[in-house]
Order: sequence, then C-alpha cells, then structure tokens
Amino acid sequence: MPQSDELARAFVHVQEVFPFTDYVDSIVYHETRSIVEALEPLISPFAGKRLLDIGSGPMDKTAILSLMGFDCCAVDDLADPWHMREGNKAKIIAFSERLGIKFHHQQEGDHSVPFQSASFDVVSLLSVIEHLHVSPREILNTAGEYLKPGGLLVVVMPNSVNLRKRLSVLRGRTNHVPVDQFYACVGTWRGHVR
Repeated sequence: MPQSDELARAFVHVQEVFPFTDYVDSIVYHETRSIVEALEPLISPFAGKRLLDIGSGPMDKTAILSLMGFDCCAVDDLADPWHMREGNKAKIIAFSERLGIKFHHQQEGDHSVPFQSASFDVVSLLSVIEHLHVSPREILNTAGEYLKPGGLLVVVMPNSVNLRKRLSVLRGRTNHVPVDQFYACVGTWRGHVR
C-alpha cells in the first residue's frame, strides 16, 4: 500500500488534535486502513477527490481521510447521548472546522444534505446502518443521490459473527450490547440494533 506512510502520519495528527482522549485508537487506525486499501486501487490518488460522510459522528475517520487528500464534507445530527454531554457537540464542530471538513449539523427530524447532488467521488456510511431502527433503503438512496456517476459508496458495519465474537459466545458471553445500557436509555436507543 503506497499510502501507508501518509495514513500513519494522518492518523498520528488526528490522534494529537482530536478533542477526546483515547478515542482515536488502534481500532480506528485499522478500520481506516481497510477503507483506504479498498479505495486506493479504484480512485488513487485521493487529492482533489470529494468525499461525503453521512452519519459522520465525531469525524475521526473523516479527518484522517481529509488529511490524505480528500475534500471532505460530513453530515450528522450529533444526537447520541455522549455528543450531548459536557460541550462535546461544540468540540466536534470545532474539530471539523480546524481540519477543514465542511460539516452540516442536521437537526432532529431533518436529515437534509445541503451539498450538490451527484458531486462526490465517494459517499461513506461508516458504522451507521447498525444503528437504524428502520430500513436502510432511504439512507442508501440518499447516499446514491450524492454520488457522481461511477462514484463509490462505502458502507462499513460491524460483523456480529466474526471469530472473536463467536469465541466469546462459545464462552457464554453475548455479542450484543449489555441489556442494562438499553434498559436504562432515556428516549430513543441510539446504540446497535441487531
């Protein structure tokens, strides 16, 4: 992978400037590396290519991809419980501004995407699908609307039957979120839905 040094530099930089300690860890690195490895043979170099991250969350991976050359835009409602604590939403928005990510903060019930249709080389849904309580058809159609002809849709979601999780289940542990987290949730559950 010719861009591995560039990826490593981008990752370290995001680790240094990310507003939340210990969030950008080896898992983020390996997930982002997998995305880069999948994209590289298809659209390399990344410089000047446009990427839209739908459901971007805190934009950790978006920031890494931006530092690798993508012109990044992102949308999210930032309504997860941890986004709402201790000024975290403002920290996320400031982080996106600092790294030049064009971020649109969606409001509750408004899932608009204020960017030009058919203008992105890549549209990503990174760890979004598993949080939906409805069919993913609408969000996938929206993603397709913003892709250029021949553009790439990147959908990433956890594998609930990977080897580590299978072994855990064999040892009597669940591969689902602890039930007390779901039970204690006030309002809409925003965790994984399986």
